[in-house]
Amino acid sequence: MQFLGEKEFQDTIYKNKELQRDICANLDIDYNECVLDKEVRFVNGIVSDFVLFQNGKIRAIIECKGGKINVTDYVRGIGQIFQYEYFAEENLSIKDYKFYPLSDFYSVYIFPDSVLRHNDFNIGLFKYPHTKRILEINSQSLAVRLINDTELKRLKESKELNLKVISQYYIRDNRLFELYFLLKVLLLFKLKSIEVNRVALHSESGLLRQLNTINNRNWRNAFISLSSFGFIDSKNYPTQSGTILADMPFCEFALVMFESYLRPYYEAIFKVLPENVRATNKELASAIRKQFNCRTDILFLTQSNGRYVSS
Repeated sequence: MQFLGEKEFQDTIYKNKELQRDICANLDIDYNECVLDKEVRFVNGIVSDFVLFQNGKIRAIIECKGGKINVTDYVRGIGQIFQYEYFAEENLSIKDYKFYPLSDFYSVYIFPDSVLRHNDFNIGLFKYPHTKRILEINSQSLAVRLINDTELKRLKESKELNLKVISQYYIRDNRLFELYFLLKVLLLFKLKSIEVNRVALHSESGLLRQLNTINNRNWRNAFISLSSFGFIDSKNYPTQSGTILADMPFCEFALVMFESYLRPYYEAIFKVLPENVRATNKELASAIRKQFNCRTDILFLTQSNGRYVSS
């Protein structure tokens, strides 16, 4: 599924309750207390794409952009969420809606993954309102992930360091089976309503370390990756999209991961691999840099003298 048009993207969000649950989870809002309203009009004729009401008050105002946008469209969206913050700050609404205080209010910017994949502009080089929450929805898996300040800083630094960006996804030294296996385990915990304690699970005496899987000292990185993809929530339970992925046969899970997250990295590696089969990771990283005419590095791929290529 590719969200090219803004209306198509909005309609998918409005009709898909599971997607709405994951959006609320990324905002740390209880979905069961919320109502999502579409095209709400505010002062000066401004119409928001969505308003999220919690217990009858406005908890978040949401701006959506489709996949086929340029930098001008993106900046226009930032301007709109600045206005949404102002509405909450000044309690400005046409129908006398009540707002949550700014400390609990979100001006939300949502777009599909193709916005970052198909554009050269760097979203870490813009100013955003204090109440902003930036969410990305993967077009294939429909996983919702929060682009937090840490990621924005990392993207900003990639520009300062003259790094080439071919994908926004950072996988921390994981094999795909580790991610799949951990999702399965966490789904069982969710179904049995057992609290998930990350540290206890991947500690020396924890359950995950006792299962004797390959590379079973790597579960901390697997947790970080699942969280960064939007596959698990703040309680470490699988999100709606994470649950769907956990229920897939492994071959289908691996295909979704390849198509949705890993393809740019694999294509970059395998384009130079035939002529560098016996090369070291450091030499392979050098060949990849030449492919992209990079003076420095490719973000998440050729850094650390080839260690990222290996992982």
